[in-house]
Amino acid sequence: MSGNPSDSDVDFKRTDAAGVIDLPHVAPTPENEGLPPLGPAAGVGSLLPIGVGVGVGGLAFVLALLLGGSGALGAALVAGLGSGVASGLFAWTHFANRKRKDVLREHDARLRQLLGSASGTCLWTWRQGDSNFPGEAWFSESWADSFGLQAGTFDGPDTWFGRIHPEDLGGLVHGLERVRSGDQSNLRRHYRIRHVGEWRWIEVHARAVDLADGRVLAGAVQDVTVHHSMQERLAHTAFHDALTGLPNRALFLDRLAHCTARARRNPRYRFAVVYLDIDDFKLINDSLGHHAGDAMLAVVARRLLSSARPGDTVARIGGDEFTILLEPVESTEDAERVAMRLRSAVHGNVEVAGHHAQISTSVGIAFSSSDYLDPLDILRDADTAMYHAKRMGPGRQRLFDQAMRDSAVRRLRVETELRKGLDGTGLTVHYQPIINLSSGVIEGFEALARLASSSGNIISPAEFIPLAEAQGLIDRVLDRVLEDAVSRIAEWAHIAPSLYVSVNVSARSINGQIVERVMTALAKHELPTSSLKLELTESVLIGPTPGVIDALDTLRRSGVGLYIDDFGTGYSSLSYLHQFPADRIKLDRTFVMALDGKRMPDIVQTIVALSQRIGAAVIAEGIETATQLTALRELGCMAGQGFFFAPPLPPDAARRLLEEGRNWPIESVTALQAARD
Repeated sequence: MSGNPSDSDVDFKRTDAAGVIDLPHVAPTPENEGLPPLGPAAGVGSLLPIGVGVGVGGLAFVLALLLGGSGALGAALVAGLGSGVASGLFAWTHFANRKRKDVLREHDARLRQLLGSASGTCLWTWRQGDSNFPGEAWFSESWADSFGLQAGTFDGPDTWFGRIHPEDLGGLVHGLERVRSGDQSNLRRHYRIRHVGEWRWIEVHARAVDLADGRVLAGAVQDVTVHHSMQERLAHTAFHDALTGLPNRALFLDRLAHCTARARRNPRYRFAVVYLDIDDFKLINDSLGHHAGDAMLAVVARRLLSSARPGDTVARIGGDEFTILLEPVESTEDAERVAMRLRSAVHGNVEVAGHHAQISTSVGIAFSSSDYLDPLDILRDADTAMYHAKRMGPGRQRLFDQAMRDSAVRRLRVETELRKGLDGTGLTVHYQPIINLSSGVIEGFEALARLASSSGNIISPAEFIPLAEAQGLIDRVLDRVLEDAVSRIAEWAHIAPSLYVSVNVSARSINGQIVERVMTALAKHELPTSSLKLELTESVLIGPTPGVIDALDTLRRSGVGLYIDDFGTGYSSLSYLHQFPADRIKLDRTFVMALDGKRMPDIVQTIVALSQRIGAAVIAEGIETATQLTALRELGCMAGQGFFFAPPLPPDAARRLLEEGRNWPIESVTALQAARD
């Protein structure tokens, strides 16, 4: 097995009265280069000469049972049981030192045989010698098997140290020397050793004991390759994406944190984060299934990896979002060139689930700065730039700038106000009257959501509605508006029995629950379905799913009116109108503004004529002048709304209009305008 031991696998521990204290990894450094060499070439005995006459004891209690002793021998037994293999060796060493040498020699061979066969680990003792008594070592018979050698061919320390991985040998020597010198009382360390053509991981335990005739090192080694491999697999799983094999969010942020810290230390060091999102990925999942989506993600991952620069980090941080850490880079232009190359490599045709699809991506780039203290900040800014690119259309990229930061801060504030408004009373509903352009009476109201900030300022729907859609809050907004609107119409029914209210519905809210939500609201206030109209944007009609078509068809057949809002500004198509016939079409204010009395845009005439052909009346939005009103009546527009009549009003003001029986003199206005013309 190859690879370097990690700090979590290789450590020192010091034992004292308080317990076990972890010490940091101590690798060979210039400070320990002067240590005596260890290994076959130098003669390992030159560092730690050992004596085999010392007793061996990880299982000293075995000998105690065989000899049937008591007293001091019993103490050795207790020590062996209490301290495990290594402590037992020390207990036996103390015990043997007190016994007569002839008793030790008589039973030494028998004990070694028992220890070598009874223990699952490889035991060893090693004593330093002097000029009168040479150092010697003892190793249990199982050592040969741990090295993949034939029994009897293990010749001791030279074989041991000669087969250790060169990258691990210095650290082990350093650790053993610290134990021998008394700098630490014990050692636990992982290292690699050569075993029949592969590298295996070994764990060594060592301890030193001072005796009258010298210091003894004793301990055990054990093969932990399986355990180490399992740890590596778990670590890889924790920091890599299971589908693509790329680094995941946690690993990416770890590497990004290193780059952020380095950039603060060295202003000349530059890096960049590229945030990449697959355009219309949801369509692949919804139409072809998640297995097809997974296949596309794997393709994107391979294309990114093949095009990334050596040293750059490509990661999948969730869903269809990928990030690339570019480091180092020279300038923003350099970062943009690399991002463009990556985007070009990903774009193109791909076959998934037997279908051909085109991949395009939206990309955001954030360039490093000493202002970034948290790696999440630069990742957030790259994400922000990506969303700005996505708003420009598919297959675009943007570099983050200060304007985006200000917009992001504003967006965060609006989101906060929206959530507070939904939880409290900040989100209210105003009502703009819809006027019959023949009679001048109020035939209905459009319910419009209004959001007041904590400071009292009004936040435009154009600002908070898209945010509500993006943050998954749009259904809560719809529920608030729908409940208020239906309750108001029920309250005003005795004043205007035929009054209706129209409610704007986001395309994201057209799902399987929309029918139940609408019917529940109407039933709660005992209103007929004809009193409610739903205004839908044209995007709802573009490639609707069967579920959307069924829901809208059910609502229409129940009597709920369906309007197409802002018609002419989106993806209008005659085929969509024939597939989904609407009750009314609302002419967008941009077309109404063009009716200045001097010209009649062809598009306005076309929209009105088209509506009449499919049996849908037209409601004009944004009427502000008598000239516009006159032109719309000439075109055959049946209803309208705008500041010419009234702005969106709070509920009490809208009620007063009804109670006053407000009736606008449409005929007089148009006659006066005609006279002026």
